[in-house]
Amino acid sequence: MSFSAVKPLRTLSTLLLLASSTQAAETTAQSQAEPEISKQAVELFKSPQGDLAAKLNFIDELVTRQPPEGDQRQQLAHQRKVARSVVATATEALEEKPTGEQAVQTHFFLLQGLSVLRQLEEPKIEAELSKAIEAACKHKSSEVAGIGMKFFIEDAYDRWPTLREEGRKSVVAKITNHLITANLAPQHVMVAINVADFVAVSGDTKLATELIEATLPKFKDAESPEIREQAKVLEGIQRRINLPGKSLKLTGRRLGKEEEGEKFDWGKYRGKVVLIDFWASWCGPCRAELPNVSRLYRAYHDKGFEVVGINLDNKPEQARKFIAEKRLPWATLYSFEKSKRGWSDPRAVEFGVTGIPFAILIDRDGNVIDTHAREQHLVDLLRDQLGEPLASLEAAPKAMTAAKVKLDDSVQPVSSE
Repeated sequence: MSFSAVKPLRTLSTLLLLASSTQAAETTAQSQAEPEISKQAVELFKSPQGDLAAKLNFIDELVTRQPPEGDQRQQLAHQRKVARSVVATATEALEEKPTGEQAVQTHFFLLQGLSVLRQLEEPKIEAELSKAIEAACKHKSSEVAGIGMKFFIEDAYDRWPTLREEGRKSVVAKITNHLITANLAPQHVMVAINVADFVAVSGDTKLATELIEATLPKFKDAESPEIREQAKVLEGIQRRINLPGKSLKLTGRRLGKEEEGEKFDWGKYRGKVVLIDFWASWCGPCRAELPNVSRLYRAYHDKGFEVVGINLDNKPEQARKFIAEKRLPWATLYSFEKSKRGWSDPRAVEFGVTGIPFAILIDRDGNVIDTHAREQHLVDLLRDQLGEPLASLEAAPKAMTAAKVKLDDSVQPVSSE
């Protein structure tokens, strides 16, 4: 079973999304019907008096019930009633000391129900949720402990901006301890990748490095080939974190009508300021950033600015078509080995690319300046490196701007999962 894959995940996640969609109306709803909401606190959907399986089936059915027709206040009241009933029934089920898959489902139901109530800003719910997470994390079942850790991490992500240094250290230490003491499975590497990436992007590179250094040796020595392969991504994140100030070398073969298969010569870029841009034709944010990169290329190319694209499409024909349509003037590298395309591209693995667009800027000396070289930040970096542009940066050409709007409407954003 995966780290977060439990049968009832879909239904309760739907409820959580519904809670998010109506949260904005909650204050108005409460002010209009405070007595009714208070009454709802004791009015729950009646749970069955049968065995544990009956209670779990009741919860599974409960969260699929459609809210009654009505205004936002009535829908909000329904969501509260469902979530409170889920928590109450799951709490009753836990008293029967479930084991195996029933224990996993019961803890999941309880934690997700509490999470929905927190999303709805239920009074005094924070302490109850924290207590339930802690109980799950300490459970003798590794699967229940995994569910507890899932909610612990999600809770930590929500609270991260408000946590002080010691609080952040405590969170990372607890996650690290869970990973190094668990019976290893592929999902544990994915957790390490996700958390290290999140912490690093948040600016806490030292904490991210500590987590990687503590867990990576165990993953690299695992018996499972899948775990050892996934560990390369975590190792890449470590390499990416340490890139600023260091030199790097690009190798590979070019993609394009005339350059197809041509060996890439990194030496030709010596003395240039180079943007290394990881992208894919299906990536909405990548396509949205293209006008910015294009205008900067025109404005700074004659002053020593170059771009090298690294395409992560699984099918080369999709990338070729995009390159031709957009008439990209710079080199694009591609992995022609089928098993090493997309996220498995050797350069993506080497530099720990877990989401795109991902852009690295190299200075004239060949050293990495920045690993988040996008949007206005890229403009500022180039001005710092190369001075004022030779062409106006006021706006992208009209044709490019129109293409951006059209593409943004039709291409879905990329997930970094």
